[in-house]
Amino acid sequence: MSMKTIQLLLVLFMVGIPTVKAQNYKMVLKKTDGTIYEFPVDEIKELAMEEIIPDLPLYVTVSENEMIDPSTSAKSKRTKARAPITTTSTLTSFTLHGKGYDYALSKSSTKWTANPDYWPRGTDGDEEVTFYAHSAGDYHPEGNYIQFNVDNNAFVQHDLLVATKTTSRNASNGVVNLTFDHACAAVLFNICMTNKLKTKLGAYNLTVKSVVLKDVCNTGEYHFSGGWNNKAKNEFSNFVLTNSKINVSTELEPLPCGYLFMIPQTMDGAARLEIVYTIGASEEEKTATIPLSNIIWAAGRKYTINVKLNTSMIEL
Repeated sequence: MSMKTIQLLLVLFMVGIPTVKAQNYKMVLKKTDGTIYEFPVDEIKELAMEEIIPDLPLYVTVSENEMIDPSTSAKSKRTKARAPITTTSTLTSFTLHGKGYDYALSKSSTKWTANPDYWPRGTDGDEEVTFYAHSAGDYHPEGNYIQFNVDNNAFVQHDLLVATKTTSRNASNGVVNLTFDHACAAVLFNICMTNKLKTKLGAYNLTVKSVVLKDVCNTGEYHFSGGWNNKAKNEFSNFVLTNSKINVSTELEPLPCGYLFMIPQTMDGAARLEIVYTIGASEEEKTATIPLSNIIWAAGRKYTINVKLNTSMIEL
């Protein structure tokens, strides 16, 4: 074999040798449900069995304590409110908290799905976990309360449903049964005038152009351990209940906003309704003020306030 042939083979041999480079390796463990765990090889010293124990599934069911609806003899022309009271049948989502985990719950048909869908990691089957659920507001774990602000638009307000449950995975078979309570008061307003005022008006119409609820508490903290605290008024403490014309009659007429979902409270001396109205063809606007002091709104109750305009309120 010639020297030239030997040199050529040597070159081919050297070109064919792959260059060895440092590579990252990892171990992959795949559960039967498709969940994948990845462990970098250079970090693995010892793999304990508890590190790959499958997550314990978490399921949620809901029910509620319905709002108390005191009987009333007052009848209105329309019984269907524009803003209905939220129930667990109409609730489509809520948030659940437990042992540092935040779960987003959503409903498909009648089944609730949790995300994530497993029991809090780090707990065994017999360890009790307390769960806190709410349909609105911002949860503050350091004080275990919800900061809730009443929407300043009376036509799109929402209720606040709350629930708490303490159970273990084994005791409940993985199911968190929640019974919701209504933390707000639901308030409905009707308006009419007395027969005496109608007689005094004669052929003139009484037209209400706006009704505003003023100076009521509209922000507060709902504490799971003790209810409402730090209730206050902010810049949106006035609520427009209607800004469209209503030709007032002697029959009760619901204001178009429907139910208001308000923070439970006892009204102070500043709380009031302000009603702007005109009489007949006159465009002169006048205002009637109705005090609401000492009226009590309790959590979980529905209230109907019938505003009856009389001769002492309306200036002719």
